[in-house]
Order: sequence, then C-alpha cells, then structure tokens
Amino acid sequence: MHIFLIKIMSIIMLVASGLNSADLNIITDRSDFHLKDLVKDFENQTSKKVNITFVKEGIIERAQNGKFDIMITKDSSELIAAKRIGMLKPLPVSVSTLVPNQYKDLKDAKWFIVSYRIRAFHVKNTVTDIPLTWTDLAKPQYKGRICTRSATHNYNLELYGTLLSDMGEEKFKEWFTAFKDNLARTPVGNDRNQVKAVYEGICDIAIANTYYRGVMLEDPEQRAWAENTILIIPDQDKNQNGAIALFAGIGSLTTNALNEDFYKFMLSDTTQKGLSKHNYEYPLSVKNTSPMVYEFGSSQGLNFSTIKLHKNIQNDLYDLRKKVYFIVK
Repeated sequence: MHIFLIKIMSIIMLVASGLNSADLNIITDRSDFHLKDLVKDFENQTSKKVNITFVKEGIIERAQNGKFDIMITKDSSELIAAKRIGMLKPLPVSVSTLVPNQYKDLKDAKWFIVSYRIRAFHVKNTVTDIPLTWTDLAKPQYKGRICTRSATHNYNLELYGTLLSDMGEEKFKEWFTAFKDNLARTPVGNDRNQVKAVYEGICDIAIANTYYRGVMLEDPEQRAWAENTILIIPDQDKNQNGAIALFAGIGSLTTNALNEDFYKFMLSDTTQKGLSKHNYEYPLSVKNTSPMVYEFGSSQGLNFSTIKLHKNIQNDLYDLRKKVYFIVK
C-alpha cells in the first residue's frame, strides 16, 4: 500500500508540474529565439513532444526542483556547476564520440557544447587607433570611449573570469580598475544597446557578442548601428591566448531514451547549419558555418577557419565566475 501511494504521488507531482515522462522535458536559460524553431523541427522529425521551460536565471535551482531530462545553458559554467553537485548523467558514448574534444567534458563526458559566440569589440568605423586586445582597453588613450553592459552579467563574468585566470588576481585588479576608468558611461542595457551607443556618439568601442552583429544587420531598425562599426576579434596574435568565447551547451539530467535522439539532432549538420544561419553563432565545424558568420573578423583578415580561440572551456569557469564577481562588484 505504501509503495502504491508513493507511485500515485509521483504521478500527481508530474502532472502538476505540467510535464510528462513520455515526452522530452527541457529546461534552458537561452531565449526562445535560440531554441523554439529547433524544438519544432525535432518534434516534426521524430513525432515526439518536447516541453521546454525558459528561465532567465537560477537554472540549476529550477532544474533541481523540477522533472527535466535535459539542461541547455547559454554558458558552460552552469554545466560545470551542475556536474559538480552531481546533477548530470554520463552522455551516451554514441553522442560523445560525435563531439570534438575541445567542445566537451574531457574528464567525465557529462556535457558538451553545441555552439558558441565570441566576446568582441564593435568599433566605430572611423576610429584609427583600433584596440586589438583586452589589455588594450586599459590604455589611457581609450578613456571615456568604451561602452559595456553590467560587470556582473554572466557574459562579462565569464569574460572577466577568464582574464583573471590568465593575468592572476593582482594584475587583473589593476587592469579592471584602468578599464573601468575608461568607460564612457555607467554600464546600462544589453549588448546591442552598447553598439547603439557607438552609433549615437556616446562611445567609440562597444563590447558585445559576435552574434548580435548578425541580429542587428537583419533588423531594419538596428542595421545602421551595426554598419556604423567594424567587428574586431581580440587577442589573435600568435603570442596571445585567443578570443574568449561563451559556450552554449547541454547536459543530461535523466537517462530518458529521447535524450540521445535530441543530442544527435543538435549535432547534425542540418541543425548546426541552422544555428549558424539563423542564430548567427559559431557551429562546431567550419563546414556548417553560414557565410555571414564565417566572415566575422574579415576586417582583420580573419575568418572562422583562422580565428584563434581561447581554451577557457576546460577551465573551472564556475569557480572563476564566483571569484571575479566579488572583485568587480
């Protein structure tokens, strides 16, 4: 009788949560812009139902308190944190072998990356003293000329955490103090708002992810913002660490048989091409890159094949993000 009651309660809880164990239940902190159409494509191809829950923050806490099969995060640090507290299940071998080593959890095979974007400079197209490195942004010549969003936003915390790892705490604090003194205004708005500020003459340099360039160029109201700037991919010399990226990834919360089908769908050439064409993100291989994304960095003579990428994905980005938060706060 006791076991029967437990089963009944489990069913009631599942129904109350709005999820179904026969479906694929996904939680994500990405926006519907990034995933809604992909989920529809998966449903059409497999005739399986996908329930997707979008959250702006607190994805780990929400995932712990719900009935979800898959976690899709905009930053790999969330996957690292989820793995640390034992939330993630091992990936199927058939999936792990499809992912290049630089884009997956090498130690335990519990998460992998599906796409990424680079934290970049969007520089007014009339500027002649163009910054090429993150350290450049602390130089006195850029005083009052830089716009960025809040220092404690996830995008910037992963950026600053990587720089902290590269520089060490003392040098990072020196750099951040000088960089902060070079801001044209108190940080406000999202990434696109920074590029708009360049267009409006508030600053010369905006810090924003690469994919926003594609978003703006395709938006009639924002196209002029993007066309007023050139895109610079930082730290590309051979003696530098490479561009700092933000990695969108996936981890298993259950062993639902549908998980494997969804992972293979996300890694398929068709989906990877769609991520690049419609989301303006970098896929995992050059062959699936859209023409626009492939040319990001062309003003420097770069393309997707030649961009040097920082290896921060194998860092403990979760710890670095926590540590740098208290420094920049």
